[in-house]
Amino acid sequence: MALVDDDAAGRAAALTALGLEPAAAATAARSAKATAALLDAARVAGIDGPPELTGEAAASGGGRGGGGGKDSFRKPPASLLNTALVKLPPSIPEADRAVLFRAIGARRVATMPQLDAGLVHLAAAAAAGDAVTPAGLDEAAGVGVVIADADINAAVAAVLAERSADIAARRYRTPVGSLLGPALARLRFADPGRVLPVIQEQLAGVLGPKTEADLAKPVKLSKAAKAAAAAATTAAAAAASATAAAPAVASATGAVGGADAPLAEAPPSAAGATRAGAPPAPLSASDAAAVDKAGEDLLAGVPNTMSARLLKDMENSPELLAAAKAATGGGVVTRFPPEPNGHLHVGHAKAMFMDFGVARKAGGACILRFDDTNPVTEKVEYMDSIQEMVRWLGHKPTRVTYSSDYFDRLYELAEELIDRGKAYVCHQTSAEMKAGRETKTDSPWRNRSVAENRRHFAAMRAGRYAEGTAVLRMKIDMGSLNPCMQDPIAYRIKYAPHPHVGDAWCVYPSYDYTHCIVDSLEWVTHSLCTLEFEIRRDSYYWLLAALDLYRPFVWEFSRLTLAHTVVSKRRLAQLVSTGTVRGWDDPRMSTLVGLRRRGYPAEAINRFCAAVGVSRGENLIPLHVLEHWVRTHLDSSAPRTLGVLHPLRVTLTNFRGNGRDGDVDGVEVLSVANHPKNAAMGTRSVPLTREVFIDRADFRETDAKNYYGLAPGKTAMLRGAYPLRVTGVRRHADGTVAGLEAELDYGRTTKPRGVLHWVSAAVGHHAAAEVRLHSPLFRSADASKLGSDDWLADIDPTSEEVVAGAVVEKGLADAVTAGDRFQFERVGYFCADPDSRPGLVVFNRIVSLRESTGRAGIGS
Repeated sequence: MALVDDDAAGRAAALTALGLEPAAAATAARSAKATAALLDAARVAGIDGPPELTGEAAASGGGRGGGGGKDSFRKPPASLLNTALVKLPPSIPEADRAVLFRAIGARRVATMPQLDAGLVHLAAAAAAGDAVTPAGLDEAAGVGVVIADADINAAVAAVLAERSADIAARRYRTPVGSLLGPALARLRFADPGRVLPVIQEQLAGVLGPKTEADLAKPVKLSKAAKAAAAAATTAAAAAASATAAAPAVASATGAVGGADAPLAEAPPSAAGATRAGAPPAPLSASDAAAVDKAGEDLLAGVPNTMSARLLKDMENSPELLAAAKAATGGGVVTRFPPEPNGHLHVGHAKAMFMDFGVARKAGGACILRFDDTNPVTEKVEYMDSIQEMVRWLGHKPTRVTYSSDYFDRLYELAEELIDRGKAYVCHQTSAEMKAGRETKTDSPWRNRSVAENRRHFAAMRAGRYAEGTAVLRMKIDMGSLNPCMQDPIAYRIKYAPHPHVGDAWCVYPSYDYTHCIVDSLEWVTHSLCTLEFEIRRDSYYWLLAALDLYRPFVWEFSRLTLAHTVVSKRRLAQLVSTGTVRGWDDPRMSTLVGLRRRGYPAEAINRFCAAVGVSRGENLIPLHVLEHWVRTHLDSSAPRTLGVLHPLRVTLTNFRGNGRDGDVDGVEVLSVANHPKNAAMGTRSVPLTREVFIDRADFRETDAKNYYGLAPGKTAMLRGAYPLRVTGVRRHADGTVAGLEAELDYGRTTKPRGVLHWVSAAVGHHAAAEVRLHSPLFRSADASKLGSDDWLADIDPTSEEVVAGAVVEKGLADAVTAGDRFQFERVGYFCADPDSRPGLVVFNRIVSLRESTGRAGIGS
C-alpha cells in the first residue's frame, strides 16, 4: 500500500485502511517517518487491510494464540505492528523483524502477551548474535499454547488461597482486579476475559451468600477513627500474613529456596499488642468499612509474592542468613533510593508506593536513602525537595541515609576487591572502553598485579590523576553478552565538592558498585526497582558474591508511564532551562511538585498507584485513570464556591436589595452551603446585588433544544438565589452583546431546568482572578518514546490557556492561600497558585467536573 499524499490526513487515512484504529492512526500519521515504517512492516507481514474473522475464530478470538477469549483480546494485525514498531529496539536486525511481522500477519502472534513475549525473544537473540526462526519465535510467543478451563480454575484457586486472609477480612469488598493480576501471572498467555468470571465465581463460592454486612453501605468515620481503624487492620493483616508465610529470612532474602519471595514475617510491634502468629484483633463493622475506604485498599495493590530471574550468586550462606536475621529481627526492610539530581516525578510515586507499601504491609521498615554518588549533578535543593515530597505523599521513612555516608567503607571494599583479583585500574578513554565492549576485547591493563592496582588506586585517591585518565573497573567478563557484566566501572575521578560530604573525596563510586553494597550494608531484604534495571541483576549479585556480602532479594516491576508526559530527568530539565515551562513545578509537568501545584491531592495519587497495580509488563496509563482518583477525592473534600471565567454583566431590573422595593444599592445576603453533601463544612454568606456576572457561555441569542442557559425571554436559576428571565440585551457599537437585563422571580413561581453560576458585579463584592487552564504538554500519548529529534516538536503550544479577566467571590479571594482547593460550581476543580498576589488571585484548574474523552482529558 502506497501513500497517496504527504499530509497527515492522507497518512491517517492510509493507516486506517490498513486496519489501524482511528485514534492510533491519527497519532502515527503525525510523523511521515513512522507512517512509512508501519506501511513497510505491513507489506512484509502481507497485510493490506483489516482482518476478517469468521466462524469460531470470530466468536472466540481464535484457538492457537492464547486460549481464546473476547474479541478485544486478539488485536488487529495493524495494531500489533504499530505497537511492535514502537517497542522494537534499533539493534534488532531487519531479518528478525521480518519473522515477527510475518507471524503477526499470519495471525500466529495475535495478542499483546504474545507480542511482548516475542519482543523479548528478539532482544535475547540479538544480544546473543543468533538468528530468529519462525519455530523459535512461535515457541517463545506461546503459539499453539491452549489454556484449558482446568488451568484457569487451578490458578485462580491458588491465588484465592494465597490471599485468603485479606479476602476473609474484606469479603465482597475485595477488589477483583487485585486478584486478576496474580492469576494472569500464572497463566502467561490467557485471556483476562476468561479468567475474570472464574475469579468472580470462585470468590462467591468461598464467601457464600452476601450477608447484611456485605450489603450495608460503608460507614463514614472521622479522620481520627479512620486512622485508628487502618492501623489496627494493617497490624492484623501483617500478623495473619506472617502466620501463613514461609520461613522469614529465607523467603526475604530469596536464598536457596528459589526466586519466589513472599513477604517476610513481621516483627512484633513496639507495644507488643500484635505479635506474629497472634489472632488479629476484631474490628467493628464501622471500623472495617472505614479501613476499606482509608487505606487497606492501598495495601491490596502491593504484591504478596515476587518472582524474579534466579541466579546462582543470589544464594546466601547459612552464616549470612543468620547475620541478616540478627540485624533485622526477621522483618522486612526496603529502601526508597532516589538519586538527588532532579525533582521526583510521578514514576517515583509508584516506586514509593511499592517500597513503603511492602514494608508497611509486612510491618517492616523502609529507609529513605539518597544514592548520591555523582557530585556534579546532585544538589541540596533536590535532597530537600525529595524529603518534602516523601512527606507530602504520607510516607514515613524509618531513617534517612546517604550512600556517601558509606564512602569510607566502600573504598575499603574496593581495595578488598582488588586484593581478591577482581578489580583493576584502567587508563582507557571512554571511547576505547566502548569499543572494547563492542568487540569483547580486554583492556590492556586488565591483568595488572594486585600490588600495581593498589598503588594506582591509591594514586587516584590522592589526586595524582586527571579526570578521565584512570578508573577502577570490576573484573567480571568482557565476553559476556550482558554489557553490564563487561567490566563495569567501580570508581572514577571527579574534582568536585560533594553536596553532603564536602571536598573530602576526589574519587567517587559508581551506581553499579555502590547500590548493591549499600543495600547489603543496610540489611535490605527486598531491593525493589523498575524493569530497566533487570539487566543489572547479574552484576548486582556478582559483586556481592565476590565480596562475600549478604544478598538481598531483588525484584523488578514495570515503571509507571503516564500518557502525554515524559519522566526523563534530562528532558524535564531541558523543558525548564529553555523556558518551555514555568519551572520544575509547572502544573503541566510530571514532577510531583508540579502535580502538587496543579492541585492533585497526595491521597489521590496514592490511590491511583494502588489502582494501576504492579506488573512486569510495560504499560502506558491513560491520564483519565489518574484524573478519576483526583476527581473522586475532590468531590468529597473540596468546598464549593462561585467563579466566572468569562463574565457577562446582568442588570436585575426589579432588584429590591435587602427586601425593600427600589433599594437598588442594597445587598441581599444569601446563606449558601459550602458542600451539598457535607453539612459539617458549614455555610458562607454570598452577596446578591443589582448587577451580577454570569458566564458568556450561558447566554445565546437563539434558543435551542437541550440548551438550558439563558436566551431572550428565557428563564434560568441563579445558583443559591432565584430564577431570572432575560428582558433585554445591551450591545456594543459593533453589535456584539455588552450585557443583559433580567428580572428575578422572587416568588420562585417557575422551575427552570438550567442553573447558572454567578458572582456579584458590585464594587467590593467580587475579586479579580487569573485562571490557568492546562491540557497535556505533549500531543502524543507515548511521548517518552519519541526520539531526540521529535520530542520537542511534539509539545503543544496551546497546553496552557490563561484567562485574565475572571471574577470570583470576594470572600474566597480574601481568605485563600496557595494550595487551597475548591470546586467552582459548574466549572471544575481549582487550586490557588503561589503566583497569587494582592489584588489578583491566581487559580490552576485541577480537573474538569466530569471525565473527558481523548487527549485533552487532563485539562478539559
